[in-house]
Amino acid sequence: MKILILTDAWHPQVNGVVRTYEHIRDELENQGHEIKVIGPEDFPRKIALPFYKEIKLVILPYKCLKKMIEQFAPDAIHIATEGPIGWSGRKYCLRKNIPFTTSYHTHFPHYVAERIANYMPFLRSPVKSIAIKTIRRFHKPATTILIATKSLEDQLREWKFDNKIRRLTRGVKTDQFSPDGDKIFEETKKPIALYVGRISLEKKYRIIFIYGVVRKQGHRRQRPSYGNTKREIS
Repeated sequence: MKILILTDAWHPQVNGVVRTYEHIRDELENQGHEIKVIGPEDFPRKIALPFYKEIKLVILPYKCLKKMIEQFAPDAIHIATEGPIGWSGRKYCLRKNIPFTTSYHTHFPHYVAERIANYMPFLRSPVKSIAIKTIRRFHKPATTILIATKSLEDQLREWKFDNKIRRLTRGVKTDQFSPDGDKIFEETKKPIALYVGRISLEKKYRIIFIYGVVRKQGHRRQRPSYGNTKREIS
């Protein structure tokens, strides 16, 4: 089967969405499927996302995307993100009456609301409400929405999503990660608070680094260096 994945998050970005589809692509190819991923680097015109320069937004991608889709002639189309590529892929599928699936990976309404609230706190609630309505409209025509956890499904149901929802659960690469490292922090002063991941507002890292035992009790703190809000952590 020829499967096309449309995503606004792809190489050279480093984040959870990119890693997820790297592994999905590899596993599907191992099963004999032909996979094509179309991301921002496949388009000539891009701008940096405001407040998040690592992410590039494609400008008016529809015509280029239409050509790429028709050249690949996929048997199935999956739309991974709600950005310009995602919206253009959705538009193409609806115009051609092609069924498609989507994923909900990022707490987009929370993210946008928190970003805006940094400058205009009084807009947090209305911006979040508009964002929820926007993503509900985006996913409405999808035959299925793929989500990682029950909590995400509960959130979408609370927001009145009535689509069919299926789990796209996480796994562990046991050849790379194992439970044998239980002594890695053996000589480190306790308690230890560990965060592994990007640093950004939607990750709610303040719960760990500002209000957690790490800062309050002065224990050792290790922090990652990648993220668009890393400068806010002292």
